[in-house]
Amino acid sequence: MDTPVPAAASHTDRQRLDLGDVLSLSGVWYWEAGPNLVLQYLSENFELTAGVSRLGWVGRRLDHLVGPSARPLPFASGKAFSDLTMSYQDSRSVQRLVSLVGRPVKDAAGKILGWRGAGRDITGVRQSEQNLVNAEELLSGAMESISEGFALYGPDDRLLLFNQNYNFFREREVSPVVRGALFEDIVRDAVVRGYYPAARGREEAWIAERVRYHRDPKGIFEIELHDGRWLQIIERRTPSGGTVTINTDITALKRRDDRMLQAQKLQALGELTGGVAHDFSNVLLMLECNLDLIDQAIDGGKPVEPYAEGARSAIKLAGSLTQRLLAVARLQPLQSKIVDVNELVQRMNGLLARTLPR
Repeated sequence: MDTPVPAAASHTDRQRLDLGDVLSLSGVWYWEAGPNLVLQYLSENFELTAGVSRLGWVGRRLDHLVGPSARPLPFASGKAFSDLTMSYQDSRSVQRLVSLVGRPVKDAAGKILGWRGAGRDITGVRQSEQNLVNAEELLSGAMESISEGFALYGPDDRLLLFNQNYNFFREREVSPVVRGALFEDIVRDAVVRGYYPAARGREEAWIAERVRYHRDPKGIFEIELHDGRWLQIIERRTPSGGTVTINTDITALKRRDDRMLQAQKLQALGELTGGVAHDFSNVLLMLECNLDLIDQAIDGGKPVEPYAEGARSAIKLAGSLTQRLLAVARLQPLQSKIVDVNELVQRMNGLLARTLPR
């Protein structure tokens, strides 16, 4: 069985951890100054923590060490103070920052007999804060430099970061796109303002679908805005459970595609027109030939019925061609029917055999 530590010994051990040890372990040094703010004492760990000799500071006025400040020094008020920042160079000419806290020591009548306090080096803290600020400025500049709209939503669907191009609202001064805004609130506001033509008449269902897709994105999609603009949207989940959204204005691309489609339609129409002209030319040639044959048959006293039938067939072919043109122009509904290809070829063979020279 373990022998318990005697209470007296335990108390003695705790006494060994004096104020100086506590300050050394915490990185804080202790100071005392007279009523005239002249430093009279600095704890032994000062040199290790502050990086300068105690002899260089003891005997100097504390307010002179602090130097010019953007705000009034707290000593004149005779009250306790905290977070008084002092800048100096250590023994290696490295710029250091110290945060001072202190309070006055007063007698029974309230007269200030001196000052006591502590200091701690905050150079690393301030540098870390500055590095964070620099990183945020760098990130902000990078986001603003891209033409796409970029946004980062947290796991709770609240907007954390975004650039100005992400704010697609024309009325940006009253836009709900602000840090901390819920994604659903942004979508709902856009729907209420009529930004999404696809949502008209089914607003709540459309909002629910958009929010559901945002929380479980599956790829790239496009959305048309009420002013004719088109957005291509890419959404991806982050490892932390947030969502990255990238909006790209593809209006110019859409219009270019529309122009290409119109050009393709015109090209197809030109080809169709050429084919129709060729077919009608054949029909007219068939009519002309059959009429010439009829004239010759009449002059020779021969029957004209075979040639008249050929002319009627040509007229039927012209009617069929006209129906196909109307169907292409959507002026006549399409009617599907079964066609006997052999019979159609035989009919064409008969027409061509009577029309073309042998």
